[in-house]
Amino acid sequence: DSDREQSFTAHPSHRYVYPPASETRSPGDVLREPGRDWWVVLTPACDFEQKKCEYVLLAHAGPLGTHPKYLAWTSATAKGNMAKAEWNELRKDVLVATQGRYHYLPAFRDIPDLVIDLENVRSVAVDMLDAMEPVASLVSPFAEALLVQHSQFRGRIGVPDLNADLIKRRLVGAPTSTL
Repeated sequence: DSDREQSFTAHPSHRYVYPPASETRSPGDVLREPGRDWWVVLTPACDFEQKKCEYVLLAHAGPLGTHPKYLAWTSATAKGNMAKAEWNELRKDVLVATQGRYHYLPAFRDIPDLVIDLENVRSVAVDMLDAMEPVASLVSPFAEALLVQHSQFRGRIGVPDLNADLIKRRLVGAPTSTL
């Protein structure tokens, strides 16, 4: 089982085209404002290809070292704890997450370890991309997976949780009765 898991892992260099192969922006392009923040393009490729976009949706990518779950793990480790719970939370919610708010970009060449925050997005005029340095592009299927994750995160619908205690009382008391 662990051999199978290892065979389905990817080296960070397999995640990027460095530098981007095209002058045209596309989803998954990793951009940097000069001397400032990192951003990743979320606008679908067809909008660029068909020249349909006046604005481009970007997600902020911040340093892993400033992320609260990373800080919780390093803090617990510094105190001499095994920090297993903190590591598992960081791993599940950030490093290998394919659902939810965060998407991890591993360090590669000039790109530091980054965490995309799908809640921290902005729309910029397409010509504002000229002021940003295109550093790399996520390759397939990583770029598409990021767009799916963003779509699922943005498109989620909150529903109230079922009252599990009420269900338990019914199941323990009389499994055939109704609530």
